[in-house]
Amino acid sequence: MLKLFADDTNMFITDLNINCLENKCNSALSALAEWMSANKLTINYEKTCYVLFRPHFSKETLPAMNITINKSIINCVESTKFLGIILDNKLNWKLHINDVYHNLIKYISIFYKLRQVVSPSVMKNIYFATVHSKLLYGVEIYANTAISYLDSLIILNNKLLRIAQNKKFHTHRFILYQDYLTLPIDLLFKYNLLVFVHKVFHHTSLLPVCFLNYFHTNETVHSHLTRSQKLIHLSQINNSYGSKNLKHLGAQLWNSLPASLTHVINTSHFKNMIKTHLCAAI
Repeated sequence: MLKLFADDTNMFITDLNINCLENKCNSALSALAEWMSANKLTINYEKTCYVLFRPHFSKETLPAMNITINKSIINCVESTKFLGIILDNKLNWKLHINDVYHNLIKYISIFYKLRQVVSPSVMKNIYFATVHSKLLYGVEIYANTAISYLDSLIILNNKLLRIAQNKKFHTHRFILYQDYLTLPIDLLFKYNLLVFVHKVFHHTSLLPVCFLNYFHTNETVHSHLTRSQKLIHLSQINNSYGSKNLKHLGAQLWNSLPASLTHVINTSHFKNMIKTHLCAAI
């Protein structure tokens, strides 16, 4: 499977057997190299690498794969950046979270200086432009991990909010987020996921066609007249990876909402109500 974005090409290949996987990779890369040569395009071998994703519970030692393009050896790496998101071979997102943390920590001293010379409203705009925008990018992906991995980033965000709003050290974080009408990172993840499910049910035209029948309600799976017939059908999962699947998590979160929220059609109204609903968890 190929994923293309401008001049960035990514290839995803799967197989249960490492030797078969190696053969598949080399065959696909050979075909890709031939197509690019025919279309007068070149491959930057120095920037080309591969990541081997595997179940975290697997203790089997895998042999190194010999992956090449036009006789050039492709190096195996533990992580790589894909459209601004750092993908690690364990998919626990720790490297990306750490990268965001180190990108934002510089704003502590910057915010201390800025709040002395700009108005509170300008300070709020600066926070959303510099900090919140970085936290929001890819939050549906990187925040889908253990809360302990997010702790340092959540604490840093709390501190930046406190500095930007010139609040005292012991100010409850509920006040910090309420004043800026935003949410902590773990709740931003849930918020964005619920907005996505809302679009699937009420505004499918706003999404790619692949999400047309992304969720199914219980009444489409069975004919039993139960109280849960309008809820999203939850498929059986077999491992922790399945429990973190966005399709499964989205269904769980949606099913936990009261009907007064799931029946709201207007997107802006739904967003405001969901934000208020999630604020109760702060």
